[in-house]
Amino acid sequence: MAEKLITLEIDHATGKFELTTKGFKGKGCKDVAKVFEQLGTVESETHTPEYFEQPATTNIKSAGR
Repeated sequence: MAEKLITLEIDHATGKFELTTKGFKGKGCKDVAKVFEQLGTVESETHTPEYFEQPATTNIKSAGR
């Protein structure tokens, strides 16, 4: 499984912060960002190429059924 990384850089003078996610495919990064959006107003948003990739799916098969 690919490593997921969340980086939060805070400007102590202004209180503004920048959130960067890495390793999240599709809109999974948006789910992480929602937690931090409660801290203030979102001024801008930039999507990386990972945002437009489809997350991997897992097929689960039941044995004996």
